[in-house]
Amino acid sequence: MDQFDLEVHPSVYPPSEDSFLLYDSVSIDSSDVVLDMGCGAGILALKAAKLGKQVVAVDVSWDAVANTEFNLARNNLSHKCTVIQSDLTSAIDDSARFSLIACNPPYVPASDDRTQLDHALVGGKVGIEFTLRLIAAVRPHLIDGGSMYLVVTSIGNFDLITEKMAKEGLSVERIARRRMFFEELSVLRGRVQEDYKETVL
Repeated sequence: MDQFDLEVHPSVYPPSEDSFLLYDSVSIDSSDVVLDMGCGAGILALKAAKLGKQVVAVDVSWDAVANTEFNLARNNLSHKCTVIQSDLTSAIDDSARFSLIACNPPYVPASDDRTQLDHALVGGKVGIEFTLRLIAAVRPHLIDGGSMYLVVTSIGNFDLITEKMAKEGLSVERIARRRMFFEELSVLRGRVQEDYKETVL
């Protein structure tokens, strides 16, 4: 993180413990084509652009998209990354494929309180609905042998998330965890199983 000059704009989720845990956990090499889903201020996009081959950074928030573009330019990495405003993969071409997809999804259960950062924090009524939609949306964009990295929390339904990843043909392992004062954060890595065949209903 210290290698980048980062500025966080108002109304953009500031990098926090969950962001740093994902940042430290994702291993990127020079051949990787990376999808940073929910880019926020762009810390993971910066790492991916510096180390990887090419990056697409996505966020539903226009402010986050602008912030990521600003930080890429500030660090002379704009040429390695395309930044898109999109609800999940709705603005990504169906044919686009990535070797690595990473996301720190909103996972807080909904409440009566409302803030301007709800899009980055609230994952649904029980907190995992967005994560389940995310897994289904991005899985078709993973190449054979590709990996998906997800931040999950102990206050959500961990088992349902891992079951969804397995159903989508991913072998799942927990590669990092960090205890907070009221929850435990984890990073899951799902790798495409070589013998996976999509079920057509």
